[in-house]
Amino acid sequence: MNPSHDKPILLTLFTLLQLSNPINASPSPLITALYAFGDSTVDSGNNNYIPTLFRSNHSPYGRSFPAKLSTGRFSDGKLATDFLASSLGLKSTIPAYLDPSVKPLDLLTGVSFASAGGGLDDRTAMLSLTLTMDKQWSYFEEAVRKMKSVVGELETNRVIKNAWFVISAGTNDMIYNVYDHVLGSFISVSDYQDYLLRNVEAFVQRLHDAGARRITVAGLPPIGCLPVQVTLGTVTLPRIFHKRICTENQNTDSQLYNQKLLKLNFLLSQRLRGSKILYLDIYTPIMDMIKHPHKYGLEETLKGCCGTGFLEAGPLCKSLSGTCDDVSKYLFFDSVHPTQKAYSVIATYALQKLHDAGARRITVAGLPPIGCLPVQVTLGTVTLPRIFHKRICTENQNTDSQLYNQKLLKLNFLLSQRLRGSKILYLDIYTPIMDMIKHPHKYGLEETLKGCCGTGFLEAGPLCKSLSGTCDDVSKYLFFDSVHPTQKAYSVIATYALQKLLPLL
Repeated sequence: MNPSHDKPILLTLFTLLQLSNPINASPSPLITALYAFGDSTVDSGNNNYIPTLFRSNHSPYGRSFPAKLSTGRFSDGKLATDFLASSLGLKSTIPAYLDPSVKPLDLLTGVSFASAGGGLDDRTAMLSLTLTMDKQWSYFEEAVRKMKSVVGELETNRVIKNAWFVISAGTNDMIYNVYDHVLGSFISVSDYQDYLLRNVEAFVQRLHDAGARRITVAGLPPIGCLPVQVTLGTVTLPRIFHKRICTENQNTDSQLYNQKLLKLNFLLSQRLRGSKILYLDIYTPIMDMIKHPHKYGLEETLKGCCGTGFLEAGPLCKSLSGTCDDVSKYLFFDSVHPTQKAYSVIATYALQKLHDAGARRITVAGLPPIGCLPVQVTLGTVTLPRIFHKRICTENQNTDSQLYNQKLLKLNFLLSQRLRGSKILYLDIYTPIMDMIKHPHKYGLEETLKGCCGTGFLEAGPLCKSLSGTCDDVSKYLFFDSVHPTQKAYSVIATYALQKLLPLL
C-alpha cells in the first residue's frame, strides 16, 4: 500500500494549506511548528508593536474572534494560519512574534513574523513603515537563538526541520508599485513579477539553508476583484457605466504571476532535495465565490462589510465606520481582506486539493459547545438580571454548534462518496467536552465553566499573563483560559477521538 495513504491528516474546514504528502513520498514526521512570513494575510498582530498606521487592533476587526478581541488580525475572526495550527494540535492561534507575552517556549510551536502592509519588495514595507522581509528574517534568526537557549541546538534544528513555513505576500507590491505607481513604474508588469519571484526564490533558499524542509508559498488573489481595486477602477469610467465590476487586466496579471510561481516552486522542489515547496492557489476559490455567490450563501462579493465597503481598510475601518448587519453574506470584511466565512470556503477547496495530491485519510473536526466556553458564558450572563447571575451555558450557541456539526457530518459523508478511495471522517469534540461539563467528577474535575487563568471569565491570549495569576490546581479545571481547554481536557478529547476514529481508519 502506498505509504502516503497510511498517514491520517487532521485539519479543520478552515485549513488553507495543502499538508499532504506526494503520492510516492515516505510518511513524514509530525509537524512541530508553524512559522509565517509576509503581509496582512498572515500577520497576527506584529504591527501593534511598530510605529505604523497599518493596524487593525481596533473595532470592528475581531468581531468574530473569541471575546471579540481586536488582536491586530485584518479579519473579523481568525486567520488561516490560526486554523492550521489548531488543526495540527500545535496551539489554538498563532501569536505575533513581537507580542511581549510570547515566551521562548512559545516559539517552539510557531509564531508569525509577518507584517500588514509589507511585501516581497522591501520598498513596499518601507513605504508603509512596516516590517520588510529582511527584517522579518532577522526576527526569525533572533527567535532561533532564543529557542537554542531554551532547548539546545539539536532540538531546535529538529523543530525547524519538521516545521511548516508559510510565505504569503505580493498583493501589496502589485497594488502599490504597478497599479498605483507609488514607487514609479518598471519596464513591464511581467518584469516586475519576475523581480518579485526572484525575491521569493531567495527567501525560500534562506529558509532551506536554515534547515526548513516544508515551505508553502501562496499565490495572488484576483487583485482586480478586491473591493478597493473595483472602486478605483470604476471611477475612471464615465458615470453611466458605474456598475461595480472587476478590473480584468489586474486579474490577468495575477494569473500570470501564479503560473510563474507554480513553475518556480516546481523547480525549487527539484533543486532543494528533501524539501517540499508547495503552491497555494487562492485565486480559484475566490473567483468561484464571485461568479457563483449564491452557491456559497453570499450576497455581496465586491464590497466590504466595513463602512461603505468601497475603500475602508486598516485605519479607515473603525467602529464609527459601521459594519454590515450580517457578515456571513459578505466575501470581504474590509475593502481588501476576506471574511472568516470566505476563508472556510477556500478551505473546502483546499480539502479537494488534498485529495488530488494523494491524501486519502482526512479528519475534519466539528465545533465544541461554544456556548459553554467561559468567555461566552460570561458574555451571556451579563445580559441577564443580576438575580440570575449563575454561570450557565448559552444554549442557543450550543444549538448552533450542533447544527453545524450535523451539516459537517453530512458533508463528510458526501465527500467520502465523491472522492473514491478516501475516508473523510468527522471528529466529534462536542460530546467529550459536554460530558466533562455534565459529569465533572467522573474526570476528577471541579470547575468546568471558568478558566484557570485570572478570574477565569474573560482572560485569554494577551489578557492572560503572569500578572493575571492562575488557579492552584489546573488538573481540576476543564479550561485553562476563557477559551482553551487544559492539557488534561485535551487528553480526554484525544482518548475519545482515538476510540471513535481508530476502528474507522
